[in-house]
Amino acid sequence: MRRTFTSILVSASCLGLVGGPGAARAQAAAPPSTCILLLEDAAPGTHTLTAVERCGDARSLAAAAADRVQLMSWYSEVDYGGWRESIYGKAGPCNQAGYRLDTSGYWSRNLSSYRVYDPCWWSSMTNDQGEESLRQGDVSYVGASFNDNVASMRVWSR
Repeated sequence: MRRTFTSILVSASCLGLVGGPGAARAQAAAPPSTCILLLEDAAPGTHTLTAVERCGDARSLAAAAADRVQLMSWYSEVDYGGWRESIYGKAGPCNQAGYRLDTSGYWSRNLSSYRVYDPCWWSSMTNDQGEESLRQGDVSYVGASFNDNVASMRVWSR
């Protein structure tokens, strides 16, 4: 079975992008909230998984992801820098079918590097031009054709 979800939306408040000019100075003093994406079961009669974003402190996020498998972490800068969001699957660890993730919103225009977690060792990306790139292991830079231009991703094990 192919696991799919659509419309990954990262809230502006979690990314520290809301507020007036004074908010930027206040944000610099305190670290931004940490967020994770939790993949939920498909709606009845569909194969489309839904994603729920949770933001908060480490303890509350660990509790939210307790029954999940960490699949990957996305980063907004090369070499695993910038904003990070970790993705957790509910349908068990990666297998040959894996998980397919349609990115939209923030991550489709800001993904520059990512880490995969065992056994999700294989990944592929497709950009808006339809180009596909097959990767193995962590990716410290997605490359010029995919930097800030990732339409979908798939992770799986062999």
